[in-house]
Amino acid sequence: GEEWSQIGLFPSANDEAIVFAATHSFAPGIFVKRNGTIEPHIQGESQFRGAIIAGGGRIIYFATPPGGELGIYENQTRLVAIGDHQITELALNSVSINHAGHFAIRLKFQDGREAIAQLNC
Repeated sequence: GEEWSQIGLFPSANDEAIVFAATHSFAPGIFVKRNGTIEPHIQGESQFRGAIIAGGGRIIYFATPPGGELGIYENQTRLVAIGDHQITELALNSVSINHAGHFAIRLKFQDGREAIAQLNC
């Protein structure tokens, strides 16, 4: 419609909220819907791809900042990105975070190794 020009492919929900990537009024970001109200969690010039939410409201999102590489972020803090530690691929989805907020990610490295890692943040 007029307000939403793009909605991301990977929404996530917990018992209290839904999070999703979208472009609202020409500003891309991660948005949270709670109690029937949608509010921005973060907006900016990054290419936001999606977000996941745990119980307690912990939100992890994946985005590509201007001039940067795809990475995983929390509260504007980069947790890990392609290029860090020779990482060439990363993957996560809505089951990558549990109710307690523990977060796991699949990583692939330049030498072909793959790993599942828990990020302690």
